[in-house]
Amino acid sequence: MSEANDGVQTSFQNSVVSILNGKVCLGPLPALNELSLLASHGITHLVTLQTQQEMEPTLKSAMQHAELKWLWMPFHVRTPLVEAEQAYLQQYLISFKKVLNQAGALYLHCDSECKRSLLFVLAFSHYLGLSAGDGYRLIHQLDNLRCRHLSPSERYWAQQLGESVKLSRQL
Repeated sequence: MSEANDGVQTSFQNSVVSILNGKVCLGPLPALNELSLLASHGITHLVTLQTQQEMEPTLKSAMQHAELKWLWMPFHVRTPLVEAEQAYLQQYLISFKKVLNQAGALYLHCDSECKRSLLFVLAFSHYLGLSAGDGYRLIHQLDNLRCRHLSPSERYWAQQLGESVKLSRQL
């Protein structure tokens, strides 16, 4: 299901994994004047997992200049999730799947710890029906150092979120 660095070249020291028909990598936001490097290395979408208060004010214009598509999916990891937050996150996972099915190459970023990015990909793996072990192996391929800092409760949060999408679509 996933292979490291297969076809998308990066100079960001990040692993790229194949998921569905697309590719995913993650890391901190590159300098705004270097966003065009993402596109030149095959990245089609920048996925911002930051709230408006955290986001670089000129990011949107820098994205347009770099000719990258932008998915803004702001959230914080909270337990328990309120119903509205959960609904937004479920829609984010569904949108993420659509882009990957269309062969998108996505670069996820949040902050320097990349915790939300890792948890989002882990939730996505559960949405796809991967086991907890396979989901953890996937995020380990993306960032083996940072994924070790995810607590069991954070991993459980991601599992619950991913599985909630499947349940909500059955209703």
